[in-house]
Amino acid sequence: IALEAASYLVEEGLPPKGLFLIASTRSSAALPGGIRLGLKCLRLIGPKNAAKLRPWIRGRVIKREGLNELDERLFRRMAESVDIELVLWGAAAMLGWSCDESRAKALAAKGVRIHQVHGDNDWAIPFRPGRADKVIHGGRHLINITHAEEVNEYLTCRMKEDASED
Repeated sequence: IALEAASYLVEEGLPPKGLFLIASTRSSAALPGGIRLGLKCLRLIGPKNAAKLRPWIRGRVIKREGLNELDERLFRRMAESVDIELVLWGAAAMLGWSCDESRAKALAAKGVRIHQVHGDNDWAIPFRPGRADKVIHGGRHLINITHAEEVNEYLTCRMKEDASED
C-alpha cells in the first residue's frame, strides 16, 4: 500500500523523497497463500466476529514471534487498540493489491528512493534474498518491535543519506 500511496503522490506532483517498507514486500505476489486465506476469512466474517477472533489471532502471532515479556505487552496493547474496521479495510486492500515490481521500478525512475528492511525469519511475508536493503538476522514479522533498535538505526541512517543527497 505504501507503493500505491507513493505512486499517487507522484501523480499529484508531490513526490516523496523515499519510502520505507518494513517487513513488507514490493509485490503482491509475495503474499503467501495462508495469509491470503486468513485475510479473505476476516473480510467474510465481518467486524463483530473479527473482533471476537482478536484474542486468538493475537495469541497465534505472539506464539509465532516468540516475543519476550516486554515485547508481548507492547504488542498486546497495540492489538487491543487497533480499530477492527481498519483491519478489515487493510485486509481488503491487500487482497485487491495489484502491485508488482514494475511499480517500484517506476517510482525509482522518478527519484523516489525505496528502502526495504526485512527479517530473515519472517513467517507472514517470507524473506526473499536480494530483495531487502537491510536484513535483520533472526527477525520475524514484527521486527519493528523485536528489533526496534536495529530498525530505527537503519531508518535514521537512510533518512540522513537521503537528505544529504538532495
